[in-house]
Amino acid sequence: MLLPDNNLPTLIGISSESDNAISRVFTGLSLEESLAELSPYFTTKIWFSEPVRIYRKKKEVHVFRSFFISRNGYLCYSNRNHPKTGRIFSEKNLITKLEFISENISCQFKSYKEFCKKFDTRFIIEKEIRKLWNSKSSQHSGQYNKHDFKRLGKKGKRVMERFLNNFIDVTTINKVYPYHKSNLYDNEEVWVYKEKQNSDSLRLGRDISISHQSNCPYVFYSSEYPGCLNGRYGLIANKNEYLWLEDD
Repeated sequence: MLLPDNNLPTLIGISSESDNAISRVFTGLSLEESLAELSPYFTTKIWFSEPVRIYRKKKEVHVFRSFFISRNGYLCYSNRNHPKTGRIFSEKNLITKLEFISENISCQFKSYKEFCKKFDTRFIIEKEIRKLWNSKSSQHSGQYNKHDFKRLGKKGKRVMERFLNNFIDVTTINKVYPYHKSNLYDNEEVWVYKEKQNSDSLRLGRDISISHQSNCPYVFYSSEYPGCLNGRYGLIANKNEYLWLEDD
């Protein structure tokens, strides 16, 4: 079992998934089982009664990114999330204190002002930023956090560079090429501008597109698997990042 002096009760309420893991630990799991059970949701800071060798250095305190139970039943640690290989943790008898650290807490925005700074209002109006602040992520059901902002890759940056050659902002619509009038709306005149780069392979890579249409106060981003309409979707936050909305 975990040492009785730990901070797990203070971490209840972060997400339903982590709450379920904490509940399972409180049913009486062993120390090894508890560390592995909590590992997907928290990093673990451990104090030892004497210096122990963690990787190449001896330490009395160390923050472990990940624990897991090996196929042979050993508790192992790794510096990667969701690992399959690692090093056996054999120092459990030297543990004097445990503290669990939630990345979800450290990645939360402290205020709307801080959240708003992530956006360039060329790509989205302030009213929509406020709506996003007051909404929940469809991926983790919590308020959007810093991890929901993803960097554009090399291909995405090339698409963005081309997009900015003709795009001014979401409130300025050019009714000339490369904008085109959509034929999907019968009672509304909608102009669309899209830049896209397809994958060079049907098996590898993604089709990347950045687009805007005149009836939307934001710019879309998509990264789709070649040959199908599945992938990752979001809104452009600034010229280097997009806000991840969903995967399908």
